[in-house]
Amino acid sequence: MSKEKKEIPGNRIRFEIESLGPIRDSVVEFKPFMLFSGPSNTGKSYVALCVYFLFKMLGDENIFSKLVQPFNVNEIRDNLLKGKEIDVPFPSSLFSGIVNAYNKQIVRFMKYSLGDDNFQCNVKLKLKTSGLKKEGVKFSCHKEEDGGYHT
Repeated sequence: MSKEKKEIPGNRIRFEIESLGPIRDSVVEFKPFMLFSGPSNTGKSYVALCVYFLFKMLGDENIFSKLVQPFNVNEIRDNLLKGKEIDVPFPSSLFSGIVNAYNKQIVRFMKYSLGDDNFQCNVKLKLKTSGLKKEGVKFSCHKEEDGGYHT
């Protein structure tokens, strides 16, 4: 049985790169599987550091707690485990906060990571969330035969 992951239409995460080491005027759009390949010294590692920093930032406990603050996570979990279908609203301020924090900190992170205070970096994170309705996203949870849960 295949469990196909579906993308929500209209949603995407991308980096708009004006300058990042040797990279100029480029866009990197996130996909479920990303592979960087190419000749040496073309900026692959720089882009990988930008991606790494986004996930590092999202995994930071302080930032994560701010992201889930508008939600009653325990209530959501309890309702899902009871088999209820729930709607979870995603306020636009949630996404703009992520973008603003990333865009303010990426240059400092790159300079620190590379040990080069003169490193030129102009990268902007863009989140397009038009596929998320203002009223939210429906979630449901079902117990599998093996005792695990499928959301």
